[in-house]
Formats: sequence, structure tokens, C-alpha cells
Amino acid sequence: MTATNYTVYNGATPQVFSLDPTDTMADVRTALGGFMASTDNFLYENTVTELKTVLTPVSAEAEAKLSGCQFPPVPGQVTTPIIQIVSTSATSPSFMGNSPSTGYVNDNPQFGIRCVLNDTDAAAVTNNAGMFQPVMLENVVSCNPVNPANFTYAMICQKGAIVAFDISCWGAAGYGYTVTSAMSTSTDINADGLYILYDSDFGLQTNTQLRRYNTKAGDTIQIEANKALHISTQYNVAYSTITFSGWSMSSWTDMNGNPHSSSLPIPSLSADTDGGFQPGPPAGGSDIPGGTTQPAAPTAGPPSNQVFGGFETGTPLAPAPSTRSAGLVGSIELFCLVFDSDADAKAVIKVLNSGASGFG
Repeated sequence: MTATNYTVYNGATPQVFSLDPTDTMADVRTALGGFMASTDNFLYENTVTELKTVLTPVSAEAEAKLSGCQFPPVPGQVTTPIIQIVSTSATSPSFMGNSPSTGYVNDNPQFGIRCVLNDTDAAAVTNNAGMFQPVMLENVVSCNPVNPANFTYAMICQKGAIVAFDISCWGAAGYGYTVTSAMSTSTDINADGLYILYDSDFGLQTNTQLRRYNTKAGDTIQIEANKALHISTQYNVAYSTITFSGWSMSSWTDMNGNPHSSSLPIPSLSADTDGGFQPGPPAGGSDIPGGTTQPAAPTAGPPSNQVFGGFETGTPLAPAPSTRSAGLVGSIELFCLVFDSDADAKAVIKVLNSGASGFG
């Protein structure tokens, strides 16, 4: 059969190869030669889950046909069929997951968060010039089959980005929220709690944005690589994980002594909704190439001008309740990563935005 051109992506780097459409993926591996490492694997679309899935083990490539492991061309972007390769290396695996259509990752319909560039504080605007918006992913899993790392939710941004967190939560008379790290360190952004309170319309789900530490200094939230913060690798997960919790307020009293209360219950979850940890499968609709990211953590940036209001008292106050029956609306653990370099960020974001290799 006549050879056909295929655009092959290894990470974010494309190269065109002329291949026989009747080849097996073992034949393709041989034809690609040095473009593909021994720790690299092909992706294919699983017809049952409709997700991109890592073709493993390598011995399966002898039976897998090229026709079943190719992705379609992208109009206006790539004119040939596409083959995608991911790294399964233990030291620099690719990550796979799904990009939420709203940009928010959601624990349940009543609680969700997203990370965006801070476009309000002057110092942040200057700092973030030319940067891409953070990438939000859910059901994330590394492609390493021996020791896969699973994160229900992850965020990837450029080194040094000053960010803000958009928080969507339901509340009866309002809601409280905390933003903390897994360890009691300076990465606790809002351990004491902040509150969005309703004085008339009750039982609402509303959005708020946090762009600073809840401290007297009021510093912005800057994301840096753990290496730059001198965090030992054994603490990567603890320092890179930020926990967001939101809970419903049943009552509060304003600064004039006026009480506000609502006994409305938190809307019930559907029978098929599970707010617990859901490790992602070795598949997804988006992927981040191996060797392009590293664990990161929040640190204090330049001062913010965000101001918080006050009230006399409320119920319940921080810390967040531990159960939904006690008022907890939702809780999300977000794992933070940064791109290794601006070049990696530009290459990966370009592909995510265009969908040229099926990343996005």
C-alpha cells in the first residue's frame, strides 16, 4: 500500500513521518527510530470510554494496527492523520486528565474552584504580562504504569505566575471558605476563613475571588517551583497540594447587631454523585507531555489591594465542618505544577488551545 504522511507528536514536538497505513504499532515504533524512547508509548482512543488511553504493554503493539491508533487531522491546523506519543518514564512521565469545559473543577454541583491569572492587582498585571492562563485538569494520572500518581484535580501555570482563585459555593445565609495546604506552613493562604454573607436572598450559589493571603500583609498569591522554594522532594505532595473547603452559614450578625439566618438545607446530591477521591484512569481528553512540568507551591508575592469586609459573629465559623450534614458543601484538593520553561509552556499551551494533537 502507498505510504501516507502522519504527524507524530512526541510531547509537544511534531514531526512528519511517511508510514504504511497497514502497519502495526510495533512497525511504527521501528520506523520512528530515535524519535521515540524505550520509555515512550502510543496513545489510542478507547472506543468504550471514548478517552485517549496509553497502549501498554509494549508487546501489545505487535497486534495493534496503526488505523486504530491514529487521531484525525485538525482542520486549519494539521492536514495529516496524527499519532501521539507519551512518556511513561518513572522520573518524567506525561500526565493525562480531562480539561473541564467551564474551567472550574467541581467536587459536586454546589462547590467548584478554578485558578486564573490575577488581572486586578497592578503588580500582578505587570508580573503576568505575556503569561498563559493556568491549565485546570481533573482525574489526572501519570502515564507511568508501575508507580502511577493520581490527582483528582491539578493546576499548571508558568513559574512565578501571580494567581487568583475563583470559588463557587452554595450557602443558606451565606458561606465560609478556607484555602490551606496539607502542612501547617506559610502556604496556608486562608486558614482562618473568609465569608460571603447574604442579608436577604437566601439559599444561593455565588462566586467570589481570592487574590491574596488572608494576613495583615495581604500579599498576592504567587506560584513557584518547589525547587526554587528549597522544598525537599519528599515533601512535594504535601507542599504542592492546596485544599479548598466551603460550607454553608446558617446565621450571622452584621456590624450593626442585626441577625440574619436561614434554615435552608444544602441541596441534595444525585444518587450517582460521589464527592470522594476518584483516581483517574490511565486515560483522558488532555495530556501534559513528560519532562515539561515540576511540582510547585504558593508563596507570598507583592502586596494586593484586595480588602475584606467584617461582621460580628456567625455560625458555623472556621474550621470547615467535616460532614455535609454539619454544613460542609464541598472540599477540593488541588495539586500545583509549573512548566519547566516558557518554551515548554508555549509549546504545550499552543497544542492545548489548537487541539492539534488531541491534547485538549
